[in-house]
Amino acid sequence: MEKNNEHELLSVAKEYLTVYKRTNYGKIAVLTFVVGLGLATNLLKGFELEDRHIAVVNISGELGGGMNDNETSSGNNIAAKIVEALNSDNSSMLVINADSPGGSPTDSQVIAETLIEYKQARGELSPELKAGIITRLDAASPNFEKQPSTSDAFNNDLARKPIIAVVGKQCASACVQAIIHADYIVAQRASMFGNIGVRLDTLNWSALAEKLGVTNITLTSGENKDMLNPWRPLNTEQMQLANSTLLQPVFQQFKDDVLTGREGKLKVADDVLFTGLVWTGEDSKAMGLIDTTSNSVKVQKALESWSGVKYKAYTHKQFSFSSFLVSQLGLTW
Repeated sequence: MEKNNEHELLSVAKEYLTVYKRTNYGKIAVLTFVVGLGLATNLLKGFELEDRHIAVVNISGELGGGMNDNETSSGNNIAAKIVEALNSDNSSMLVINADSPGGSPTDSQVIAETLIEYKQARGELSPELKAGIITRLDAASPNFEKQPSTSDAFNNDLARKPIIAVVGKQCASACVQAIIHADYIVAQRASMFGNIGVRLDTLNWSALAEKLGVTNITLTSGENKDMLNPWRPLNTEQMQLANSTLLQPVFQQFKDDVLTGREGKLKVADDVLFTGLVWTGEDSKAMGLIDTTSNSVKVQKALESWSGVKYKAYTHKQFSFSSFLVSQLGLTW
């Protein structure tokens, strides 16, 4: 075919495709093709043979965050992915990337309890493996090594896989509880880490209701059934009761997790550690709350170079309608 004819044929095809895409039938056909291609790609991935890898589970956003509750913020989903990753014959270690302001204590507890159960079932890491990990994480410039070396520890299956938590911008409150039982915790120097404590928020509009002449009628089976009812004036006795029966027991569980998870590493008194303060990654390292400061890029390079295998994500952030409204329409609540 001559070049002129070929060019003319391509121009006609391009014009036809442009017109076709403008019609309703054309749009449907293109959309069907794209969806079909995506399904076929996912189907083919299911038949791929899995290679050795470093399992990666992400924690992002508010734990148990309602409309945002998805694969990376639901404690149950995250725990299930951790179990899947640690049970995989092809995973050599687990990396938890954490970037969360906190959230539900039940969501953080199910993650923490999953890590505890695994460590109790498989025992401690060998001294050689511990030394190797901390050496690699503390390496000055692992991104630019001339001769990366692979550890002999990863030539064979590990009965007890290392668990490393890597903090991004922040890991506060419930996020701390979720990852505190990792073997090693890494954060950036400017990461926000801490806020160890429990809070219970409630509104009270009884004074406003009285001014508006609005009356709320609540029938209960017991005097404390409607404790902290926003329609009733604040009751000091019930507030103390909520503190003793709700806040303090959950707070004690949180403190026990921190003290157990960082046993032998903490260098700060309890009366400072449990005040609800937040610290930088640099200060957290000095206090023994984390093991070292680095960033996710360096950690990934160091671990992949050392183990000889690549990262593989077990969790993927899913579409969130509320996040879409915030990012695209500027709506907040």
